[in-house]
Amino acid sequence: MYIRWKRCALRRTADVTLKAFLVDSVRVEGRPRQRILGYLGAIRERYQQAPAHRLRFWSQVAPRLTALQVDPGTRTVLEARLARVVPRLTPADLATLDAQRTALAHLAATLRHPRSGRAPATASLPHAGHDTERGGADGTPHDSPAPD
Repeated sequence: MYIRWKRCALRRTADVTLKAFLVDSVRVEGRPRQRILGYLGAIRERYQQAPAHRLRFWSQVAPRLTALQVDPGTRTVLEARLARVVPRLTPADLATLDAQRTALAHLAATLRHPRSGRAPATASLPHAGHDTERGGADGTPHDSPAPD
């Protein structure tokens, strides 16, 4: 068994997604053939070093290796090969992620309305100058004549 990496170019951006597959080599009629056992996970190439994206990648890989019933020795080797491309998270990375989550939670709490715990009503209003479901930006219905 080995890991096959497929590079998939994204159409709208110049980015590339790396997809990891578990592949087994078998002989069919005396000739070697590769059989894909399963998809393991994906990560965009430009986010290979970003802790949040690496965490998501490894959270995809772990249950899929378990579901494929890979024996512990082989699993260790496969995870080491995956880690060459997408490094495992270090304690420093985990601390950084925790600090970012705490900062985002604090920001979300400060943006909430102090009494109701919800965002202020102005956050849900359309921007000035945009049409709404009820009518134009000046509040008149679309089928009404414009005010003088």
